[in-house]
Amino acid sequence: MDGMDNDSMKKNLPLYLIGGIVLVLLLLFVSQKMKKNTDMPTSTTETNTTQQADVSNKSALHLQTPSTKMKVNGSQMVKVVLSKAPVAAIDVVLMYDPAILELSAVKKSSSFPQIIQNTIDSKKGLLIYSASVDPSREETLAEGEVLSFMVKAKAEAKEAKLDFNTVDTIAAVNGENTLSSTKGILFEITK
Repeated sequence: MDGMDNDSMKKNLPLYLIGGIVLVLLLLFVSQKMKKNTDMPTSTTETNTTQQADVSNKSALHLQTPSTKMKVNGSQMVKVVLSKAPVAAIDVVLMYDPAILELSAVKKSSSFPQIIQNTIDSKKGLLIYSASVDPSREETLAEGEVLSFMVKAKAEAKEAKLDFNTVDTIAAVNGENTLSSTKGILFEITK
């Protein structure tokens, strides 16, 4: 301490102590942060392993209705149901002949309350519906009823198909599609 005398050192001692305490606290904070970062891969790997196990379970979608027989101008409720494995998000694209069938009154389910998209294109004959579980609840997966809607018979037909577009319909967990099968409905419509 070449240029410092005892009086100067005594005056600055509180500053040195405070600086030292701050330095020790900073080192402890950085040490804890690094420890958490080295712990994270193990935790993430365990989570991913669990999530990958969930993804290996394949889900299925099917349409559920009281009857496949309808009268012209008659209508009934149709449900889209997810089974076999729960998921976090779902995209449903249904195709139908708009000259024969009319879809309306889409209702969300309690299993997938967060609606992302809900569109009926009555010219192209498409119902496009996307929903997810409640995003405020982590680790939530759901299955069961996805949505419901009304279908009305507009014209007579031996076979009026209401089916999934399997390219655009997905059921996802952690961004991976788990959907392995779909089952639509073939209505018979009489006068």
